[in-house]
Amino acid sequence: MRTNRLHLLSAVIWLIIAAVAFQTSIASAVTVDVSIPGFSFSPSTVVVKTGDTVRWTNNHSVPHTSTSDTFVWDSGTLSPGQQYSRVFSTPGVFPYHCAIHPMMMGTVIVLEDLYTIPKLYDNASLVEGQQVRVFGEYLHPGDSKLVTSYSRYQQRRPMPPFSAAFLDGALPDPIYNYGGNLIVTGVISRSPNNHPEFPGDSIFIHISAISYEYLLPGSPPPPKVQGLYESIGVDKDGDACDPCKFAILVSGGGDSLGNDPGFWEDIENLYNHKVNNENYCPENIKVIYFEGNSGDATAIADSLVDAATEANVKAAHEEIARKVAECTRNGDSATVQKMFSNHGADGDGVVLTGDEFLGPDELRAMQQMIIDSCCKFLYDEFTECYGGQMADSLKNLDDKKKTEIHANSAAGSSTISVGDENGSPYLREKINQLAGGSDYESAVDSAKKTYKKFLEDVRDQIQDEIDEIQGILDTLTDNDSLRAALEDQKAEKEQEKQDVEDALADGSVSWVRLQFKEYCDWKKIVVPPGGQAKITYTGTGGCGNSSVYEEQPDGSKKRVKVWNWNLPGSSGYQPGNETRVINGDNDSTRVFWIHNDNGEFTVTVDALNDQSLPETISNQQEFAGFSVGGRDNSPAEFSNIVAPLYFVPAIDAVGLNLMAVPALWGPCGVLQFEFDFTVFPNPWWNDMEFVLDVSQVLQPGPISVTCEQAEIPVTNLNISTPGRYTVHLGAILSTGMAHMMIDMQPTPVCFTVDAWGLRSLVSTWPEFICGDANGSGGDPAVDIDDIVYLINYVFGGGPAPVPLESGDANCSGGDPSVDIDDIVYLINYVFGGGPAPCADCL
Repeated sequence: MRTNRLHLLSAVIWLIIAAVAFQTSIASAVTVDVSIPGFSFSPSTVVVKTGDTVRWTNNHSVPHTSTSDTFVWDSGTLSPGQQYSRVFSTPGVFPYHCAIHPMMMGTVIVLEDLYTIPKLYDNASLVEGQQVRVFGEYLHPGDSKLVTSYSRYQQRRPMPPFSAAFLDGALPDPIYNYGGNLIVTGVISRSPNNHPEFPGDSIFIHISAISYEYLLPGSPPPPKVQGLYESIGVDKDGDACDPCKFAILVSGGGDSLGNDPGFWEDIENLYNHKVNNENYCPENIKVIYFEGNSGDATAIADSLVDAATEANVKAAHEEIARKVAECTRNGDSATVQKMFSNHGADGDGVVLTGDEFLGPDELRAMQQMIIDSCCKFLYDEFTECYGGQMADSLKNLDDKKKTEIHANSAAGSSTISVGDENGSPYLREKINQLAGGSDYESAVDSAKKTYKKFLEDVRDQIQDEIDEIQGILDTLTDNDSLRAALEDQKAEKEQEKQDVEDALADGSVSWVRLQFKEYCDWKKIVVPPGGQAKITYTGTGGCGNSSVYEEQPDGSKKRVKVWNWNLPGSSGYQPGNETRVINGDNDSTRVFWIHNDNGEFTVTVDALNDQSLPETISNQQEFAGFSVGGRDNSPAEFSNIVAPLYFVPAIDAVGLNLMAVPALWGPCGVLQFEFDFTVFPNPWWNDMEFVLDVSQVLQPGPISVTCEQAEIPVTNLNISTPGRYTVHLGAILSTGMAHMMIDMQPTPVCFTVDAWGLRSLVSTWPEFICGDANGSGGDPAVDIDDIVYLINYVFGGGPAPVPLESGDANCSGGDPSVDIDDIVYLINYVFGGGPAPCADCL
């Protein structure tokens, strides 16, 4: 990018220099003479430029003609001493002869005065071996190409056909590296091409450069900061790496024919961060790059790099899936990081090598292997153009409530991504944030902001280039040979600017699938400025409450939503109740914590870039109960309140700040804690339980739990060790305001609370037996009749299982949730001793 071009010299000075350069570069039309000294033309072949004149003179003693083989011209009879002239305005090869003496033959080769790169390809056979002038933008000595547009080259998608030529011979002045506008004079040759960055080109054009005419300078990208991703306070040699952390880093190119060096930088940056800052073992990081050669053998040895083929990517997934399964068998949690760099093509996925692409379907199948091996955490990064298509495709995976999945892409699903020679600025910022101690979702949010600013700068730089080109055009005459080339370049720049503006509007894609397995679990989500979070609850049925807390500037957490949710198949299900939306601020990031108020479930959180969806209001009245605090073995979200009696008037209220709740109960804090809550008229209040998570016991002893409106109004409980304590209250017998009291006196019990609340014990799950597709019940409930029932439903148009989830034997979810895989699953269970239906998800 020409980051500092206008800071180098004023635009006026450059226009003056450019105008002088143009005046010297435009060759005046010339006349080329061909003599007829006898029964031949001399020279028999002439090379001219468009606009030049060829003049034939009959210097022989007998008449001759100059007659085009294709009837383009005919001089008529030229008597001795007579001449004929023709102006050639169209490029091409024009054979001719003497109509009187047909054995006399000649050729006129007409070249453009100035070639753009597409015209060079259009006339490849004409210009091969010829010395011509070519207009374009230069890259840099490490990737010595002339391209139609440097900013287009920086986009992470394959270049358009016929948009690059390779420069051999003399190099231009260094200040024209990285996008300088040049006219190159050189001799043309051709070579075969099979590189995916230029998929439309059957050949490559080479220019053996002789001289350059300089128009506008380029500007190098920001210098690479050495050591930026080095270890931060980590003794790499002293700490053993974690054998259950794995990574797959993929980029499909990197040599001078097909890639810019930023793709290797992405791999090297993430590799160094994983090894130095996140304790990954080098042998557990699979590097898959171009043809198997390292982009920098001093950083990662060639022996550790495999070629970027689909077979190698699949083999890496299979190997890591086996290792993850081994970690799972040993009782350890495994983490897998994946990163896909290089170019991406709309609808085709990630460019590998040759003519191979890794598409969404292939990646999903490979990813499922990792999930099935019981990976605990999975992180997917995409930096290529249209990477959002790949990130979004992974939502369809069946995670079976095992894996927390984070997926994100610099680009949206239908727009470009842009990088530089140091790699993806999106990925660089994310690594910087992680290395500095940020959690993953905060690092993604920071990367989005940084990348947005980068795109805004790119857009402004392209506009500067458009203005510079227009300033030059204003100095040219209508028939100037450079005008058409500059007008084409300006049009391309305007399209590139529009592409960047589309990318800004589309934004980056990020989503996370979170597993809530414990009452009072909570997970952090980050909503970008001007955006919103779409939260989708998934599972095989059920319903419950989720609170949403917003993190305040002082670190405290304030309850801002309570959402009842329910899923197809659950009691009282209503369409749309599985999706909830919360807005961010227009100017700043909002940090929320989703809190589990009931049961086990999964949510997928999409960070959206606008607020096109309506925000969901609180609706806790549709379910029963509440909870307070996160089950994270820390009471830090509560206050150190000391009082003999402490009362919270509405513990379940939206707007409650957790700092208004005491952390210490007993003589060390609050001796008697009382609070009110609201009971709504619904069946979920018919069987309630008080839950108390204790993180530290300073003085063991008894407490009493009193709720006068409860079926069991008073219960004594002995607090002895940290852990979870429950009190069965039975039904809450009245609606409206209810009151509870926890009394820690007169015994000097003292403990800290981690999380606590009321939850319903009324079943929220659909009443069916998984696999009992025909609803027969009995013993066995699942048999051959269910297999026949599903075959008739899937292939014969028969009735659907009721509820549909009863036929989803393999717990796949999705659409369709019941398919041939469920039939195979039941056959294996009934006849082959395979796992029971829904064994992995219930």
